[in-house]
Amino acid sequence: MSLNSLIKTLIIGAVASSMFGCALTPTPAIKEVSGTKFDVAQLTGTWEGNFISSVTQRSGTIKLELNQVANREVGTILLQYQKKHPKVHAPKGHNVKKTGTYTKTKPLSVEFMAIEDGKISGTVTPYADPVFARKTVFSTYEGIVTGNRIEGTYTTRVGQNGNSFTGSWWAVRK
Repeated sequence: MSLNSLIKTLIIGAVASSMFGCALTPTPAIKEVSGTKFDVAQLTGTWEGNFISSVTQRSGTIKLELNQVANREVGTILLQYQKKHPKVHAPKGHNVKKTGTYTKTKPLSVEFMAIEDGKISGTVTPYADPVFARKTVFSTYEGIVTGNRIEGTYTTRVGQNGNSFTGSWWAVRK
């Protein structure tokens, strides 16, 4: 694939993170995957893992499925996160546990995913995050593919010019 195709494409992240809001969206998808056939083949399959941010105390699970359909890579990403809120009510639609932790599953769309020489990078479709007063958040991720494991980091920015926070993520092929 050309460098232009690589640039046009997209995690995760995520899976990868932040990547990680609350309101449900339509079917999650990886909109475009870029890389050579060899590189993309490294990602084909089902991947499951976790993400965590020590800054926001968010953590959760990631599931990525990437398959080839009609000579085109297609996939989905599903994020489930937990957030501790002592003495604070969880946002509407969250499952509250006695520990003060709520869990929410959030399907996310990935705008762009690229893989080249075992390095993965991408962006998540911006979304309104109720934890940040429903402000739009923007997330990017990167990682290294080593056999059946991906490890990486992500950065999420609140609003166009807001604060950023980082976290780490990993996934293994099932």
